[in-house]
Amino acid sequence: MEKIFILGDSISKGIIFDDIKLKYSLCADSCIQKLLSLYPEYIKCKTRFGATIKYAYDYINENLTSISQDYIFMEYGGNDCDFKWNEIAADPYKDHKPNTPLNEYSDAMEQIIQKATNAKKKIILSTIPPIDSQRYFNFFTQNDKEKGDRILTWLKEVENISRWQESYNNVIWKNAIKYKCRVADIRSPFLQTMNYLDYICTDGIHPNQRGQELIYNTLKNTFNI
Repeated sequence: MEKIFILGDSISKGIIFDDIKLKYSLCADSCIQKLLSLYPEYIKCKTRFGATIKYAYDYINENLTSISQDYIFMEYGGNDCDFKWNEIAADPYKDHKPNTPLNEYSDAMEQIIQKATNAKKKIILSTIPPIDSQRYFNFFTQNDKEKGDRILTWLKEVENISRWQESYNNVIWKNAIKYKCRVADIRSPFLQTMNYLDYICTDGIHPNQRGQELIYNTLKNTFNI
């Protein structure tokens, strides 16, 4: 069985939005927690809520020699492609950039892959789960029409959120092909359901418990467990 070190953001960490408490919390039976409980000698992880690929880049630069596992799994992009929506609402006529511009996201991913390969490690890249633009828009605007209208002055249309996110997912595939990396395609199982929105939290971006189960099944197969 392969030994794998997991680097990821809140999706890997198992964060969901609790509709009762109206806040983020840890999913009791998340994909990674299940893997850790079933295969503690094979799976190790370093996940962080809100992390971008810069976190992975810095972690690899500082800690690569201490990673004993032969495989490094990376799941990033959801936070990288996001914007500072309050800043956009405050000035919708300004040129706003995402947390990690697309070219910087791709460059960081390539540098991580190259550094890991030079250290005789193999990278497994994860795709990004799909999001619901409208739910997410409602969530970060808190259904404030004035705020939403100001953001739409800049955004033009709500569906541009998911289109922009998809461009980051495309970068993952591009680099996977370029560097011959294995891919954990956690995105496709959502899209292949009758209604993938049933597998996403009301915030529009985090997989819910059912979504975490989809991811678990994909990772289990990808990791040859």
